[in-house]
Amino acid sequence: MARSGFDADEAIGRMDFTLMTRDGDLWKHTDVTLTQRSYPEADVRSALAAAGFDDVEVHDARDIDMDEVGRSFFRCRMAPT
Repeated sequence: MARSGFDADEAIGRMDFTLMTRDGDLWKHTDVTLTQRSYPEADVRSALAAAGFDDVEVHDARDIDMDEVGRSFFRCRMAPT
């Protein structure tokens, strides 16, 4: 089971997972929380440049067949020295 939410004021997303795994005749219950902070694209680009990366490409999750509005993936390479 998964439950999710997003706090727009804090730019923090949270997903709570309940996992059930079978161990013989018994079931084990595990709860996991994933917390993620979102950043404006300009901030990510700036941080990547400051860390020595260039040739930055941004891919929207929906463009790679993910149904996640607002999630982006960054592809870049270390700038030659």
